[in-house]
Amino acid sequence: MKVCDPHFHLWDINERPNPNLGTAVEENLPRYVGADYLRDMQQLPAPLELVSSVHVETVVGQMAGGAVIDTLTETRFVSAQLSARQHPAGIVAYVHLARDTAMAEKILLEHAEAADGRLRGVRMILNHHPENADLTWPQVERGDFVGSTVFKEGIALLGEHGLSFDLQCNPHQFIDAAATFADLAQTPVILNHLGSFHDGEDEEYEQMWRQGMKALAALP
Repeated sequence: MKVCDPHFHLWDINERPNPNLGTAVEENLPRYVGADYLRDMQQLPAPLELVSSVHVETVVGQMAGGAVIDTLTETRFVSAQLSARQHPAGIVAYVHLARDTAMAEKILLEHAEAADGRLRGVRMILNHHPENADLTWPQVERGDFVGSTVFKEGIALLGEHGLSFDLQCNPHQFIDAAATFADLAQTPVILNHLGSFHDGEDEEYEQMWRQGMKALAALP
């Protein structure tokens, strides 16, 4: 069985600090580069053969007072790692799609150049919770990004460039997300992390998650 790994990460926080990766990475695995990844993927059970991969950005969420994270630098770093090992792989980069569409397109084109033909899409994490700060990502100042006019323009822009969007948000945001993407069928959408299901919630929460997943699954 030939496998495409649709979501992996590389980093070297000795060269490129990234507090989003957490203290476990800082203390135990500060460097995880292309050679490490491909060596680990050689451990797949015998029936499985890795033939391609998609690197998803790790830089979204500029933390207040934290290291300044350069999204283009990550794209160049990842592209160089993959090129050195001639592994077929795409790159999903970070672009803020809810501020200024013209600026988003400019940055998108810069990512495309930095990715050297590997750019496949964009992830802008949207996780926001009105009451739980642990379920809100840095730089997600509002919970209504997904329904904003500028964000919709950004999603349409991706489709125009033949790119996809990786969606990561909390379950209570699913219905709004489904309404937004229903009108933007030209842009493929990939739901990340099984919809960010938060463990330890009640049955009402699980039903909300299920209803939202069904609404997303019903889209073309």
